[in-house]
This record gives sequence, structure tokens and C-alpha cells, in this order.
Amino acid sequence: MKDVDNHDIFTHIGLFIRSIHALKQVAKPEFGDAAIEQSALFILSRIVWDGGQRLSALAGAVHLDPSTVSRQVAALESAGLTTREPDPHDRRASLIRATEAGTALCERLRAKWHGILADILADWTDAERHDFARLCARFHKSVAARHTVATTGEKKQ
Repeated sequence: MKDVDNHDIFTHIGLFIRSIHALKQVAKPEFGDAAIEQSALFILSRIVWDGGQRLSALAGAVHLDPSTVSRQVAALESAGLTTREPDPHDRRASLIRATEAGTALCERLRAKWHGILADILADWTDAERHDFARLCARFHKSVAARHTVATTGEKKQ
């Protein structure tokens, strides 16, 4: 088997990113007049799956600048997909929560993505799908750890 070097991996990561962008166009939800960016939908999904959280925690979880997350959350709020409520542990802070409409949208998008992935991976074995998920998770963990070190100077466990 041919050795894989970092150039090969970098090339495939680039192709992977382009593939994801292409899939996003296929799975693009319809919002009528509302313009919701893909990054806002990612933030919404984190709120739905992880529960209500402060903007600063959300920014850390999605590896984006708090000002970017704030802008995306404002768009989600304007579209009626999220709401803010006082943090019960610190009334000066707010928790961002998904509305029923936001949760329903995430469920529809999740079902759409599951269908797309089922089609794409239809000829993959269970072992191949398992390995792919395991390696993606490992890669994500490594990137998250590096991001934490780069932004805070602290190593993530």
C-alpha cells in the first residue's frame, strides 16, 4: 500500500470540504423570504441538540468568534427560530434556546441529511461507515484541541 503523506491528506480534506459545500446546495432548506446562512443553521443545530446556552459557550462550541455567533443568533431570532431567556444561574446573562419552529426545522433538516447520506453511503459496508465516523470524530477532536490551544493557550483534554 502506498504511503499517505500530509499533502495527500490535505488534498482530500479540500475535496471533502468541496463535497460538503455541494451537498449543502442539494440540502438547502427553503425559507421563503428569510435569509438564513448555513453557519446560522449549524449554530441552531447546536442549540437544539445541546440545549440552551450562553452566547460565549456557543461560540466556543462552534469555534467561531462571538461577534459572528451574535450576528447569526440575531438572524435566527428575527426568523423566530431562537429566543433568549435569563440564565437561572446568573440573571445578568441570557441563554439562547431554540423555539418550536427552530426545533422543527432542525428535525426536518436532519431527516433530509440522513436521507442524502443513506443514498451516498448505500454501497458502503457497516464497517466502512463505522471507520469513517470514527476517523471523522478523531479528526474533529484533534482540530478542536488545536483550536483551544490556539485561542486560549490551554490544552483540551
